[in-house]
Amino acid sequence: MRTFIMMVMSIFFSGITDDFTDALVRLCGLESKEALTEDVVEEYSYLARHPIDINSASDDRISSTGFFTPFQIASIKDYIMRNGPILSYVELAGITGVGKQMADDLRFFFICGNNSGNSLIGPEKKKRFHIEGSMRNTIKSDMIVGSKAKYEAAYGRQLSAGVSIMGNAVKGYMCYNGVKYPIKVVLGSLNVRYGQGLLLWSGFSIGGVSQLSGLSRNPTGINASLASSSIKGVAANCTIGRSSVDACVLSDGGLAVHYGYHTRKGTYATTAMYENGDIGCSLDYKMTIWKITTFGELAVYKGAEGMGTAFLGGAFYNIAYKKRAGVILRYYSDEFAPRYCGSIHSGTKPAGENGVGAAVEYEKVSLVADYSIKDGLSSFRSIEKWLWNKSLDEWELDGELRHTMKYKAKTSYYSNELRAGINASKGALQLCSRIQMLKGEGLSALGYVEGSLISEKSRISARVLCFDARAWADRLYAYSRDVPGAFSVPVYYGRGSEWSLYARYKKIALRLSYTSYQGDKANKWEVKGYVAF
Repeated sequence: MRTFIMMVMSIFFSGITDDFTDALVRLCGLESKEALTEDVVEEYSYLARHPIDINSASDDRISSTGFFTPFQIASIKDYIMRNGPILSYVELAGITGVGKQMADDLRFFFICGNNSGNSLIGPEKKKRFHIEGSMRNTIKSDMIVGSKAKYEAAYGRQLSAGVSIMGNAVKGYMCYNGVKYPIKVVLGSLNVRYGQGLLLWSGFSIGGVSQLSGLSRNPTGINASLASSSIKGVAANCTIGRSSVDACVLSDGGLAVHYGYHTRKGTYATTAMYENGDIGCSLDYKMTIWKITTFGELAVYKGAEGMGTAFLGGAFYNIAYKKRAGVILRYYSDEFAPRYCGSIHSGTKPAGENGVGAAVEYEKVSLVADYSIKDGLSSFRSIEKWLWNKSLDEWELDGELRHTMKYKAKTSYYSNELRAGINASKGALQLCSRIQMLKGEGLSALGYVEGSLISEKSRISARVLCFDARAWADRLYAYSRDVPGAFSVPVYYGRGSEWSLYARYKKIALRLSYTSYQGDKANKWEVKGYVAF
């Protein structure tokens, strides 16, 4: 009976967008698609093709995605222990700490019971050995030809390997995940992410405060990665009971050791690092009591600039579902300059910055504000966002209204940006539109309309975009749909229009774009092709 009820409820559970980047933005705590990078999309595309079974995955495997807090993981595991396997995303949404929106987004990366989710290719096939590969080629109007090939193989759940070739750049990894013994070893290209990112956080990191869920980092530990921003080395993890120990040896001479103690309410950890004479250590924690989650990290680092210290800490207050508030404080001394620092900061580097950020979410309205001081000069950014949805006959409408204000005393630049977007879907038809205007040194504007026909195996999208940005400081950015594994957020500067076409059938994809400029600026075109096997 329980299975039947959950299956019926899942039919009425709200559908998710065809593009998994929408879910990725929310799960990573980002402001919009424009805040993503190609490295992040590439990293999570593999997970989308091989979603994790949330019922059988270990705590470490779930944590390695970076989507969950220790409290959420403990809540999920406690639910499974009391009630048995999670059979649907509706059931997952009802677990304390998860909620409907998060469960909806997790469909791309996790499976429940026999549900195949909404992955790009489907759940990982139960074969002892499998191999997959992809090739991407790009041709531009200036005849620059770029290509990237990627191959990944796995033997059961224990062994995996991958290699990526892009021009003269070659990245590769080998990974062992113990099944009988809780040991993980990664050799080659990898990412290492601990605490709140003060001491060691390689690869992608959020710069400033843009969304409430982005106030706090969810560390992923050690993971194999073919992303261009990954680092090289060898790393190992061993988990015994509630304790976990990591050791990393990096190719640039860096050494790192990490110890974490995990409870049902939180995680407490310490990290030490040595790199070519520089040395650093940190203490971090994340703990949930009642409706309040607190987090923080304290770090000391001695480098070429001298002995530096840093602190970052904050708290969330979960009032109710979709009703939350949070605050974060940060302090970085002038001498604090770890090479792999990936913590929240508003400038190009965290050193010498002090700041405070706050965020409030209430139903479909959110407000984020961040203030910082560096070298005696202040910066401020605020984001107000309103989301709405409505059913009209057979159409499903989703809209967004966003206002962003920025001020930087260093450049005396002040801007206000207003963005409005509406997405409409009816069966296989999807229509997207956006208008954004920015008042800075001058007045910039951008607008586009995109139509798509979507099926389980295919998609075809066409978009026309117009822009007018006369000053470089007032340039605009807009996410553009790209072939799998690639990510495109072009900068629009000048005055002109862009036409683009995207087509995908199973594991083959093609993207065409043509940008026309008014004035002396040369027009440009681009062709991208992708095939996977």
